[in-house]
Amino acid sequence: MAKKKDLRFGAKGYELNKGWKASEYPDNGLWVVDRPVKTVQHRFYLGYDLNAAEVAALRLAQLWRQVEEEWASRSALTLDYGNAKQTDKPPRPLWEPLTLAMGMAVAKGAVTFSVPRRYASQRNLDYVVYLAHLRSKFTVTQLVAEDHEAFIQGQATAQRNAELMRRAASMVGRATGTGQMLHQALADYIEMLRGQERPGDSGWARTQANQAERLKKAHKDECLSNIGLTEMQRMFDYWRFRPKAETTNRPISPNTAGNHIWQLTDFFNWLHKEPKYEWRRPADCWIDIDKAIKLTTADKADRHQTLQVPTYSPEELAILYGYASPLMRAMILLALNCGFKQAELGTLRVSETFLNQAHPYAKMLGIPVNPNDSFIKRVRIKSGVYGEWLLWPETVQAIHWALDRRSQVKTNTPYLLVSSKGRGYADKTSAGNKPSMVRNYWESLLDTIQAEPNHEAFRRLPFSQLRKTGSDMVRAASDGEIAAVYECHGQPVRSDSLADIYTNRPFGKVFDALRKVRDRLEPMFADVPKVQIHQPTGT
Repeated sequence: MAKKKDLRFGAKGYELNKGWKASEYPDNGLWVVDRPVKTVQHRFYLGYDLNAAEVAALRLAQLWRQVEEEWASRSALTLDYGNAKQTDKPPRPLWEPLTLAMGMAVAKGAVTFSVPRRYASQRNLDYVVYLAHLRSKFTVTQLVAEDHEAFIQGQATAQRNAELMRRAASMVGRATGTGQMLHQALADYIEMLRGQERPGDSGWARTQANQAERLKKAHKDECLSNIGLTEMQRMFDYWRFRPKAETTNRPISPNTAGNHIWQLTDFFNWLHKEPKYEWRRPADCWIDIDKAIKLTTADKADRHQTLQVPTYSPEELAILYGYASPLMRAMILLALNCGFKQAELGTLRVSETFLNQAHPYAKMLGIPVNPNDSFIKRVRIKSGVYGEWLLWPETVQAIHWALDRRSQVKTNTPYLLVSSKGRGYADKTSAGNKPSMVRNYWESLLDTIQAEPNHEAFRRLPFSQLRKTGSDMVRAASDGEIAAVYECHGQPVRSDSLADIYTNRPFGKVFDALRKVRDRLEPMFADVPKVQIHQPTGT
């Protein structure tokens, strides 16, 4: 007999009990503190199509997790009413009227939800802030303003207010009447940089000091009290527009301009913190200041002829894979096969893997009906876009390895990849910091490879570049549209039918491209050593 929490088929189609709601909600929206609240699970009706129901169930599970997270982070407002205290925060995570309406829309397959005003008299500006808050908390569905005209007017008000605040902020932090000068501050900054030089170092500090010397030469000396947002922009513009080099009488290269823009930014950050000087940078200056380097037509042509995003070659991937531990191999495969970064790796659920089964929409997708195929089907947390990936045989083996490893540790998480202590790789640290285990394992693997005499010059790219590598290979095997589907980019498909989702998002072409990418990566899997040299600690 199916458990209450499971997807099951009933008289009204597929049903799912997910999350909790109060049997009765307070009329004024305030809950009596310490008074028990009777709760029941809400039953969602997902229609008669199994595939559509499975997708809706995944999205509902994600929405309920976001409801729980929003409740945990919400600050409660408590008021005294006679002998009872009342609060606007329910005693536990609950479907509240708005989120329940979202859930019911998701259950029907909708990918957008119109948010009404919180109350009839809500100001337009407050409506904009309210919707922005909801969008930051609930990403499963695309939230749009029900009152579009009020939202547009609220945005215009917000922009006017922001401009007034920026103008006021540009006047804050000026060291009025101190007599402290720019060139003296630059001289102290240069002295600080030269003090960081050490015998036998790479010369980094010396290079920074030399660039700072050029800043001092290029910019006129003036009182720091005169340098506000406008004056800072003028200094950055000098480098953005690429002055002529003294030796060639031609504009300096974009890289040289970028280096000096970075140096000028570092100088202002140092000056802001230096106790000796009273100058303080204007609030939000790094948002307002334009640092974009002006490129000539020739520069743009040169850039089109070079690889914009560094990626690994199949030969480099073979080295990475050959040295990697089983855990790191699983991560590498999921990153390449499915375009997963650390967040996707850490939140991949066992229930989102479908191993050794034919795709139920194979004919619609134009792919063979193969009972040996395997897939991952999930909604990408960052974009809320639904995605599917055909898995390579090596990826399937890695998932089986992960399932076996998972069965041998005690864990309360639903995630596929867990540490030896049962923790998920997307879990925050005990101090509340962002997770770093995947990055640390990756850096450890690169250290191991570079320690080998033949691989000292092996490139150190971030783990996230594996996703870019996979995307580039998919693009080469198909086109940019298919690469975007592979990466779950763009807006969610506006449709209430899974059949329409498959029509609008050509997963069949993604699967075909992934088969071609696997063939291209054959050197990566050839002659793989049985014993891995790299074994990260604490896995």
